Amino acid sequence: MVYSSDSLSQTEAVIFEINYESGIYDLDLNYDGLIDKVVAGYHASGTAHSFIEFNLLLSNPPNFRTDQVYHSIAPFQSKLQELTTRSNADCQIRNIKFVKFPKDGEDYKLLVIERVNVPSGGHSESQVEFSVLKLNRGNTAGVPAFYYLDSAEVVSDNEYCSVNDAFDQEWASIYVALSNQLLSSK
Repeated sequence: MVYSSDSLSQTEAVIFEINYESGIYDLDLNYDGLIDKVVAGYHASGTAHSFIEFNLLLSNPPNFRTDQVYHSIAPFQSKLQELTTRSNADCQIRNIKFVKFPKDGEDYKLLVIERVNVPSGGHSESQVEFSVLKLNRGNTAGVPAFYYLDSAEVVSDNEYCSVNDAFDQEWASIYVALSNQLLSSK
């Protein structure tokens, strides 16, 4: 799925989205030419509170320090503690998309779209935060070698029940703001 904005030149973002389907998806997360794996597990709880849990597996880069075929990209060094979507009976409270911001390189970043200050029960509207998490490429000391860290965030102008509605309504302006933050942090 590709979305674009006319407000800036070269604002076309490439977005990979998994919609409630379990499976293993091939995606080059870090643009190294090796196929990485996105493992998605759909959990139907028997209630309206279903969710998708993701596990990201990065292909072993050439000349890396281990014989492992894949490296799990978790835990995260960010405020995001679990890589899952969230919903209730009426609203999508958190969604996760994989996004390429062309002006910031060809690797996929995680776009976490989540309602903030959700009232008890979560059935009324609230603002939505769009957070971009960027992959540490294993060139920074630490264990694990690969993880995602917070890079940029923007809060929606309006309040929504579903984060998907916020994405549909505000993505063009959110994209510009996130792109500017990513570029200024280089």
